[in-house]
Amino acid sequence: LNDDQQGLSRLFNQILLGRKLLWKQDGIPEAGGLLLGKQLEQDRIQEAWQLAGWKLTESEQPKLPPQWQPKDMEAMLQKGGMLDHGMEHYQSRPQQIEMLRAVTKALANSRCLMVEAGTGVGKSLAYLIPALTWAASREEKVIAATHTIALQEQLFHKEIEFLHKTLPFEFHCAILKGRGNYLCLSRWRQVMEQGKDIFWGERVLLARICVWLQSSASGDLDSIHLLGPERDWFAQMASSRETCQGSQCLYYRDCFYQKARQQAAAADLIIVNHSLLLADAKLGEAVLPKYQYLIVDEAHHLEEEGTRQFTESFSLIDFEKKVQMLHKRRDVFGRPGFLHYIKAWRSQGIGEIEALSPALEELALAVRQALKRINTMQNYLMGGSGPEMLRISCQTILDGWWQNIHALLDNLKVAALTLGDAVEKIDQHLQGDGGKIFDESWLKMQLQLFALVKEDVYLLSKFLKGVQYLNRIQINEAVSDTEDWPQQVLWLKRDSRQNDISLCITPINTAGCFKKYLFENKESVILTSATLSVKGEFTFCSEQLGID
Repeated sequence: LNDDQQGLSRLFNQILLGRKLLWKQDGIPEAGGLLLGKQLEQDRIQEAWQLAGWKLTESEQPKLPPQWQPKDMEAMLQKGGMLDHGMEHYQSRPQQIEMLRAVTKALANSRCLMVEAGTGVGKSLAYLIPALTWAASREEKVIAATHTIALQEQLFHKEIEFLHKTLPFEFHCAILKGRGNYLCLSRWRQVMEQGKDIFWGERVLLARICVWLQSSASGDLDSIHLLGPERDWFAQMASSRETCQGSQCLYYRDCFYQKARQQAAAADLIIVNHSLLLADAKLGEAVLPKYQYLIVDEAHHLEEEGTRQFTESFSLIDFEKKVQMLHKRRDVFGRPGFLHYIKAWRSQGIGEIEALSPALEELALAVRQALKRINTMQNYLMGGSGPEMLRISCQTILDGWWQNIHALLDNLKVAALTLGDAVEKIDQHLQGDGGKIFDESWLKMQLQLFALVKEDVYLLSKFLKGVQYLNRIQINEAVSDTEDWPQQVLWLKRDSRQNDISLCITPINTAGCFKKYLFENKESVILTSATLSVKGEFTFCSEQLGID
């Protein structure tokens, strides 16, 4: 075989591998956002399942309206009950019945519950049965959050599938992940149109995606087997907040991420992971539909994830990418960039923008140069084998390497603040009459980009304000008791693989964040795990999570 023939052979082998992996499930399509329940529009369900190659079958048992009957739910778990008939080798367990009873009371009485249930108890069914019954009978939404995406998939494709066949009533369940897990059809199309500029490995992935799209109802990356660097390539085509055009997008009606959110909005029970749960809470329920009932599985991981989510972070590389989007005349897909439109503004004779445009170009270059100097120095300053994370303390700020970094950050701050002021003025102009001459989808993307740039400038300034506080402590200068900095920690995070440094601000005590963003004003919160207690008490866990 010549090189071209060998290449084609590899390509079709990759496509066949993708096809096999898509079909290996036992009659269950990999539809991550697919809702379960007959009350959905039948044509949507029929279409989703037919795309995956399976036919719908009606249940032989007629479904009844859901009834909130705690005794009946307990009977399901007992010997001779519904689960005993529906599950091979089922064994009734007193601990499982006791947990179901406790969850039932917590939901009905609007209480907070912490349950430690070891391996083998069957805690998933112990909370899913009352949660589904409560949600379906009261028309309330219940969020079930577990630690990882893999555990989400397990709950959805194992326990929920089983309960859908077993429970005597209809319910809707959806699985929802972060938007980066879903293919963006617009970005995928733009990559496809690059043609000869795409190298071989990406062409193989694009071919596999073309096959995958014929059978995927969800567009979820977990339903396609990605090899090696393919996850990084997929990320370039995944849904992202920075590039989303919302309802202005040509593919909005077919958007996988929006469909997943719509399915979640129509569901009784929504299965999420800890990361999405906390990100949504911090954003003020901007992703998940409003809910009052929350169940957190694997809750012993929640504090660690909360520390990550409640940490504010300024990444030098991410900021540079945003600045490049402002500076480049063409974006990565060859579309006219921001400065191209500034040139169009000049032709419209808008004086204020005409004066700002050269300054914006100079400032963008200044920011990029400062970032380049910091990244060049980071390995030397922090030590090639130094720590990946380093707390900035009163002692740290005396070190020579930090003083060099601090000087560069101060210079970056000056350029960034000036850039931020310019962006603010242009932002105000675009949101007024000045934006009427531009394409709506482009305008929305630019406004989103401006918001992200301003957010980064704010975080950089906030971090350096914290450094000033440490300097004042070091020289014994008086500080105000009302300042927030004693309650926060500054640290550097180094990503040697990406050659990046992030400036991070983390609250010392995350309990207040959990209470404010997640638990406050919820009717009922249920936390469960195999390891929640310390010496038989839940005091430590409840204090760490801000639960009264």
